[in-house]
Amino acid sequence: MSLHRLFIASAVACLISAPLAAQEGDGWTLWSDKSQMPPDELMFGLPIQPSGENINTESAETPDSPFDIDMEEVIEQDGQAYKALQWTRDAHFEATVPANTYLIGLVGNFYPNDTADPVENIKAMNLVSVEIDGVEVPIDDSYLLRREEFPFEGFVLGLYNVFPLFTTPGTHTYVQTFQQTDNYFMTVPFEELNAALGAEDPSPQFEGRRVYVPERIGDSVDGQIVFSYTLTVEEAPTAVEASSWAKIKQTFAE
Repeated sequence: MSLHRLFIASAVACLISAPLAAQEGDGWTLWSDKSQMPPDELMFGLPIQPSGENINTESAETPDSPFDIDMEEVIEQDGQAYKALQWTRDAHFEATVPANTYLIGLVGNFYPNDTADPVENIKAMNLVSVEIDGVEVPIDDSYLLRREEFPFEGFVLGLYNVFPLFTTPGTHTYVQTFQQTDNYFMTVPFEELNAALGAEDPSPQFEGRRVYVPERIGDSVDGQIVFSYTLTVEEAPTAVEASSWAKIKQTFAE
């Protein structure tokens, strides 16, 4: 398996005030504790790839993957060559999800301890807002969260601590908007990832060097990458069983 990224996360908590972004609306609410994620057993995975799966178990650089779009370009920095990629592209999904469960989709990333910084990695994607049933909630760096020893021992997770929950059955909408502004240079620790998870480097000639560029490919090339969802919310247990980190770990172990 060549995966080196697990994307997670979704909405955010803001102070409730009539002229400001609401913490809850008609039929939805937001996780309000910026210091920690919701309990793992209360989270459900949104689709984030064309197959409808919540995690990317395919090659990160295949044309069918919504992640790591190969720009077929090399960019130099400080005399070193970096393979140019775009994080992902605009996408729309439809899904059935359980009520009263926090939803996870984009965005988060994890790396082995003392290698790449997943918080800086995710910050570069720059989640600027989410929109829930037409209500826009601005996002800033205060929602960035670092979680040690997760989702595996010896790893650290970086994410936007943003999780919506729908309380009312029916049709709801959810939109995430990312706006990267500058090239982001990094070295992916493939040696450690391969040892831990079997995540091989698809372009070993670059020795892990990657540069993520602002949006160039999209349904609307406007500098923003938009993930949108039309969700059918059902009362449990009629909805699909909620995802858990145990399932995620099992996927990586296979």
